[in-house]
This record gives sequence, C-alpha cells and structure tokens, in this order.
Amino acid sequence: MEKITETSSTPANLESMDDVFALPQALLEVLHLIDNEGATAQKLGQAVMHDPNLTAKILRMANSSYYRRGLEISTVNQAIMMLGVSMVKCLALSASIFKPDERFDKYEDYDIREVYSHFLGVAIASKEIASEMGYNKPEEAFVAGLLHDFGHLYFLKVDPDKHIPLLRDHFYDQNLVKLEQNEYGVDHARVGRMIAQKWSLPECLWSAIENHHAIITTDNIDQFSDLELIVILADHINSRAYSDNNRDIEQHLETVSTIAERLGVKNEFITELGFILLNEIVEAAGFLGINIGDPIKLMQRANQELFESYVTIEGLFKERQELSKRVIEEEHRIGALKSKNIAIATLSHYINNAATIISGRTQLMQLMVSSEELNNPDNKVSDALRVIETSLSKIMVVLAELKELTNLDNVKFYNNSDAIDIDENVRKRMAALEATGAESDDPPDFD
Repeated sequence: MEKITETSSTPANLESMDDVFALPQALLEVLHLIDNEGATAQKLGQAVMHDPNLTAKILRMANSSYYRRGLEISTVNQAIMMLGVSMVKCLALSASIFKPDERFDKYEDYDIREVYSHFLGVAIASKEIASEMGYNKPEEAFVAGLLHDFGHLYFLKVDPDKHIPLLRDHFYDQNLVKLEQNEYGVDHARVGRMIAQKWSLPECLWSAIENHHAIITTDNIDQFSDLELIVILADHINSRAYSDNNRDIEQHLETVSTIAERLGVKNEFITELGFILLNEIVEAAGFLGINIGDPIKLMQRANQELFESYVTIEGLFKERQELSKRVIEEEHRIGALKSKNIAIATLSHYINNAATIISGRTQLMQLMVSSEELNNPDNKVSDALRVIETSLSKIMVVLAELKELTNLDNVKFYNNSDAIDIDENVRKRMAALEATGAESDDPPDFD
C-alpha cells in the first residue's frame, strides 16, 4: 500500500483533526500523566476517578475474562497495575471516541455499529494471536487492533454524506483504500496514523495502524514487524472472505496462511478463533461500553456471511475441478501428440531406409544400362529408372516435411484455418530439388 502525503488542499480537511477529536479535560489529564515517566499508578488513578465513565470502563475491563485471575479487582489503582498504561490509554481514548452520534441516525441503510463491531473483532483477534505466539505485550496488540480503523471515524465525522456510501459499498473491499485516496487525497489508514501521533501513542502503534491494509507476500513479509503482521492477520480474520466486488478469495486465504506461518500460529487456532470471535466481541462491547447492536442480529448476519462464504468457496471448488479436468485433458492431448511424433519419426526412419535401398538399386541398374550389361530397348528401362528416381525424391521431400511437423512452432496453416498447408511446402521442396538438378529435364507432373 502506498503511503500518501497529505497536503493543505486535500478534501479530507485534515487541519480540523484537533477540533474533531477534542478530548475532555479529565481525559487530557489522564493522557498527560500516562506520557509522564515519573507518574505513579496512584496519581494516574486519582486522575482517572475524575471521569466516572472511564473509571467504570477500567474496572469492568480488569474484572473481565481477559484479565481476571480469580480475585476481584475493586480499586482503580489495582486495575491500572493489572491492565498497564497502554490499555488505560486505550480505554481513555475509546471513552471519548465511541459515543453515540445522532448524525448517523438519518442513514437508514447504514448502521455505524458494524464499524464498531469490526474494531472490537480486530482488537480481540489481535490480542488472542499475540498471546498464542508469545508476543510480550498482548495488551499492546489489543490497542493496535482497536485503533486500526480510527481513520474511518474521522471521515465519518467530517463528511458522513460522502464516507458512509463508501463504507456501505466497499467496507470489506481491498479497493477501499484507493477509493479514499481518489476521494480525499489520503486514506483512512494514513489518517489513523496521524491521529495516533497526535495522541502521542507509541510509535509501534503508528505503523501498525498505517500498514493494516498492506499487501503481504512471501517476498516482503520480513519488512513488517510482528505487531503489524498481527493486526493485518486479525483484520483478515474479521473480514468477509467474499464481497459483492469479487474480492479475491484466494489472495485472502494466501495472506492468512503466509502471516500465520510467519508468526508461528497454527491453522487450527485461526479456525477456532473465527468460531469464538462473535461471542468475544459481544462480551468486550459490554465491558467497554461500546454499542454494537443486537447480538441476535449480529448472529444472523454472521450466519448469512458464513453461508455466502460457503457458496463462494463451493463455486471456486467447482471451477477448480473443471480446470483440473481441462488440464488433464490437455496433458493427455500433449502426451498423444508426443507419441504420434515418435511414431512418425520411427516410420520415417523405416521409409528412409527402404528409399535408400531402392535408390541404390536404381543407380546400379543405371550403371548396367550405361555399360550395356542390361538390355534397354527404346530406352524404356532408362525412362522407368528416371520415374523411380523422381518418385524417390518426392518420398524424401515428404519425409523431410513430416520431420518438420514434429515441431509445430513454425508451422503455417492454410488460409488461417486449423489445416496445415503441407502441399505448398512440398511444392517448394520439389522446386528446390529441380533447381539443383535433382530432377530430369522433363520432370513428371505431380499435380
């Protein structure tokens, strides 16, 4: 994915980013303390408690199934010690960002909660992948996953009339990045990196956010960090394996397999993660206080997507079967052609030997006629020998043409049809023989 350099004239209106994502004073104080290396957990806890909403989120997260170790966490200080500053920072930001926006209510054909659900899905998958592979900061992976698509929220707040149709029609389409670049001069991944920079998040999160749509191949995979690959893999797991725009399902599956192998994650784990993800999203939405809609409707949509994925894969399997059948038939045809060429070469060898013997006998008879050892009334024997010699020449010409036919690269076809123009080639060879004096002064008519 190309990195886009934003300009002051870009339609994305990036200079308004500070206003769009202005944070409450209490959260600013929390973020300032987190960035201060000398801040203690006690001071951070006091700042957190100035915001009841953030306090509730942190306690819910610390007591969730992700972190609870058998003991109930009852104080903010305990929660901060358990969660770590990266997760606290993430919760502080999400408390301000994931809020209901009445401007989206008028769009009856689009539900913003699908975007929120995707955020959570990538965050959870990122944390699970990180834990599975032994990444030393799984909470950092959760934060990177949660923030990976924040650029969409900026576009939605700046120009919902323009961005909602893009998300509605292309949210799971790899072409979305190019469409955004054409529309705004910058894509949501780049904008997300800029937001992370403005919030003073760790630099490793900047690149994970910016590169989550990077095309991964076996040739370039070593250019990406583990955290970047974790988020890319999590994003693929949470994306449909099909689309209305004929997304390349094979590329999707190949990317998942390539990254999983690089990170040391087994395919069985990826499959299991896909099955449990929906329940985890619903649970995480609860303790993060993010509205992702009715869980029953989410389940219905997931089932529909699963069915459509099955239909797509079934169609692909049938296409592969047909292609395999054609390949086998072509291999048989090529094999038959090779066998025929071998047979032609063998027959040509026998005919050539026979023609050589006849030619030798003819020359012997000509010598006998010349020495008058053989009776030649009215030159009939000489005429017969010339006819035999001419016929042998034609046989040798045909054999030479058969030899050429075993290599079809330079074969010319008759009047652009599928018929090989042999007659013309034989005529040319016979004319060449005549020019060298191989024919008599009065050659027979072969037409």
